[in-house]
Amino acid sequence: MGGKSSKAKNGGTDEPKKKGEEKEERKEEKARPDPSNFYAKNLQHATVCKAPGSLAGQQFVIRDCEDCDIFVCDNSSCVTVDGCVDCRIFFGAIDGSCFVRTSKNCKFVVACQQWRTRQCSDCDILLSSDTQPTIESSSNLRFGCYQAYYPELLAQFTAANLNVFHNEWSNMFDFTAAERNWTFLPAEVTVSSLLKPFPEEIKADLSRSVVPLTWGDRPNPPSEQRFFLVVNKDTPSVVALLDELVVPKANYCVFTAISGFIDPHRKASSPLSPLRFDSSAKGRPRT
Repeated sequence: MGGKSSKAKNGGTDEPKKKGEEKEERKEEKARPDPSNFYAKNLQHATVCKAPGSLAGQQFVIRDCEDCDIFVCDNSSCVTVDGCVDCRIFFGAIDGSCFVRTSKNCKFVVACQQWRTRQCSDCDILLSSDTQPTIESSSNLRFGCYQAYYPELLAQFTAANLNVFHNEWSNMFDFTAAERNWTFLPAEVTVSSLLKPFPEEIKADLSRSVVPLTWGDRPNPPSEQRFFLVVNKDTPSVVALLDELVVPKANYCVFTAISGFIDPHRKASSPLSPLRFDSSAKGRPRT
């Protein structure tokens, strides 16, 4: 004769969840990425390190940081840097654009599909860009060729669809070119010149680089040695070859061609010393 049960009145909605359902919900919450892992904002005098595998190709945002050291050692889809002052910033491999705005007196080492800068001043950049870099409303920017190595970096380039032998770093397009707003860094500037030491967990070896050091459109010094390198698609083998061939700190310049494509900003009129490579000769060139 008593009233209906609470379960009946509520259509069974008060029934406790089964253990399997609770476990699935906990799994979903655990798998959901933490948004704070993908940005560095409003930091001062801080060091941020994103180790290989921590971003898994997601975008990353840096905003309003001052005197910070930021190492993003993973591939990401795109990057924006806004309002930073006196910062030192490293990015391993970016599948899309790296857009830097309203920042000043910063140091960058960046590999990306597209480099874009707007309203920035007094910044030094070691760059690898798959397309023509652009700057706008900026002043006193200085560029050099990207140089970096840690064990996971080559695989990150592959994941980001970047070719280590195609680097447009010196082929700059300035939207506001009434005056010379950019120039080249001295050739002797290295990653160690711009950044503080990498965190120990990264295992960086800055005497090596997955990206060949190229002279770009700098005037060629009379003593410069040059060679023309034709490679196939086996990028890891070619990188290993260059590791053996090039003595650190030696004067050299690499001109590259891949599957018939020659980097457009290499000057065809520059004198070359062609070499062909014998794979059985441990990377030693033969004339």
